Order: sequence, then C-alpha cells, then structure tokens
Amino acid sequence: MDLGAVRFRLRVTWHRKVMLTLTGSTPRSCRVDVGLHQVVVRAGRFFRTAFPLGAVQAVRVLPHHKAPGADMRSRDGVRLLGARTSVVQILLEAPAHARRLGRRVAVRRLTLSVDDPGLLKTVLSNRGNRWRRQEWSAN
Repeated sequence: MDLGAVRFRLRVTWHRKVMLTLTGSTPRSCRVDVGLHQVVVRAGRFFRTAFPLGAVQAVRVLPHHKAPGADMRSRDGVRLLGARTSVVQILLEAPAHARRLGRRVAVRRLTLSVDDPGLLKTVLSNRGNRWRRQEWSAN
C-alpha cells in the first residue's frame, strides 16, 4: 500500500461474510486502496488485483438496480457487490492481472460496492487529473 493511500471498505452481504469467515478471512480484508500510483482491490482470499492509477480509463457511479449483469459472465469483468447501494464501475485501458479463487485472470472492468461510491469516484478522478478523463455513456 502506498503512503497517502485512501482506503474504501467493500460492502459484503451476510452470506459472503460467512464464506469469508470459513476461509479464514474477515470482512475487513475486503477493501479498495487508492494510492498515489497504484490501486489495489482485495476481497479476502477470493479476489485480488493491483493496477497503476494511470490505467484507469473511466469511472462511473450507478444505482444498484442498474448494475449490468453481463459482467458476471464476461471474461474481462468482475463484480464485487454487497449491500444494495450505488456501485462504482472502473474501466481499465489495458487488462490487469488478478487472482480470482486462486486462478489467474485478466480484468478490464470492475464493478464494486463500496461505502462511499461518490468519494471513490472523486479520489480516482483527482489523483488521475493529469490524464484525460471521460464519462461513460449509458450503454
């Protein structure tokens, strides 16, 4: 984790809390760390990825009921959803390497349920103010 990193807690549902506990993790191990140069997303022992802050192409906040369901089946997307709050979608310019259930995968799109989605979007945008930012169109 970078010095000066901002940490966001991933929201988890009660059945995911049980699964985390059974595998030796805690809900506190589910987090997003936005550093000065790198973003780290971790969901216990189930998922982990790290990518440079410069790789973030676009960020958008969606209501929970508008979270696209295609990410669950797509090969380049990961959904880490918890409580029924707004979600943040992060699109990367190039696929990042990740570990999902111990297997190595390439991830280009992350859909996350965090405590404060608006603040995560603001932090990602402000820390990356030296690059172009585009707002996603509603596809």
